[in-house]
Amino acid sequence: GGLHAVVGAANTAVMETMQEEHTIRHDSRVPFESDSLLIETTSETEFWFVLDPVGGLGRLGLERWPEEGPGARRSCASGRSLEELLGAANKRQPLPHAAFCERMRGRNEMLRQHGLAELLEEELIGGRLFTGPMNAKYQAALRALDSADAGRRRKFVQLCSDPQTLSQYEAAVEADPEGAWAAARMLCTSYSTTLHVIKSLLLRLSKLSRATPVYRALHGEAPPAAFWRERFGARGGVDPGFFSACPDRAAAALAARGSQHAPGVLLEIEQGLVSRGADLGWLSQYPPPDGACELVFPPHTALDVVEVVDEGETLVFRCRATVNRSDLAIDKVVSTKRDGLNCIMTSMKFSLMREIADEADARLAAQEFHALVLGPDDDGRPFATVRSWANISGVCRTGTFPARDGYSGGDSGGDSGGGESSQEQSRACVNKTPAGKRKSKARVPGSMEEVKSGPIPADKGYSKRRKNKDDCC
Repeated sequence: GGLHAVVGAANTAVMETMQEEHTIRHDSRVPFESDSLLIETTSETEFWFVLDPVGGLGRLGLERWPEEGPGARRSCASGRSLEELLGAANKRQPLPHAAFCERMRGRNEMLRQHGLAELLEEELIGGRLFTGPMNAKYQAALRALDSADAGRRRKFVQLCSDPQTLSQYEAAVEADPEGAWAAARMLCTSYSTTLHVIKSLLLRLSKLSRATPVYRALHGEAPPAAFWRERFGARGGVDPGFFSACPDRAAAALAARGSQHAPGVLLEIEQGLVSRGADLGWLSQYPPPDGACELVFPPHTALDVVEVVDEGETLVFRCRATVNRSDLAIDKVVSTKRDGLNCIMTSMKFSLMREIADEADARLAAQEFHALVLGPDDDGRPFATVRSWANISGVCRTGTFPARDGYSGGDSGGDSGGGESSQEQSRACVNKTPAGKRKSKARVPGSMEEVKSGPIPADKGYSKRRKNKDDCC
């Protein structure tokens, strides 16, 4: 199933939706604290910290950005604290977004050299958010939405909704657990599009990683029960959230060391040709000072236990990683939706043409439909922008044509170029009523009345019939 089955599909208006998920949802301005970083912040604050660290303070009315509390511990595979990782410089810095765009260009050059798809700016922003306090909300959503565990569900409602929703959930959950969960889940932010963007980033960057063993210490944690239980001749499990692992075995083993009564657990993870983690150190809010990177694996990565080795104070589980690649890169998700909507609109256009008997009238109606709904870009291809694709969804849902760039749609504004656009010229032709014909009822600009008001009168500019196969609009 992958992410789509857990958090739903990504929205085609990617950047707009990411901003909405962090700035105008129920939980956007509710303070929360990250368990590991001990920063009290909000989703809205974190979004502007990443996107506009200079102007964001004025936008939010803050004097300074939230800072880490004493004893903060970054959730890392080696278990080291921020002080150990970063020394005296143990606080994140509000660096300008442009600086990371420059670093992204370097990674894109490496991807181009290997003939691979480049990173997108939305992916950079998602990765930056992921490496800060927002990680707690993302992980809570992933671990709760596909789980019946009461603790995980409560944590998700606590982090990703408002206090009123949490209190209502706590009051109702004992009497009706599933009903309370269903009601609360509808009011929580699942960060669907942001999570798809982060996974897309990890899938792209993982192609630059070397397939070497990496290690993760389960500090103070028992190994999952699935690691001991054999099913269908195999042992292991699937992590519903993100997890990281480091290439430094000694550091991870030291963090994992337990006692004779409670041995520690160390995961030794074998990477492969297509299943590798991604290095986010270059974009992280907490970059490693010594260049030692941690690799991040996307949600729903399977760990197949190959061998268990008892090293006294540590149990070593040697695993083979298999990354779930059922989710497409974010640009592929968007283009797939675009192509589907393209087919729907094209089918609607030809259905309209078949309903109109006169060939010239049908051609004019189809051309007007194309201008209002599909709106070709500079290369003549429909669905020129992400915003346009979102508008098409509105047409399918409401039956109303949205206002488009360069087309006034009544009182919504005109073409910024000052001249009459092609859509306006086409509308002028449609609204002419030749002498001797019944005048049709008034059409509402930019609405389905354009189609419903009966046969569209032919204009002399469209009356000539062509015999070649390219006659179709």
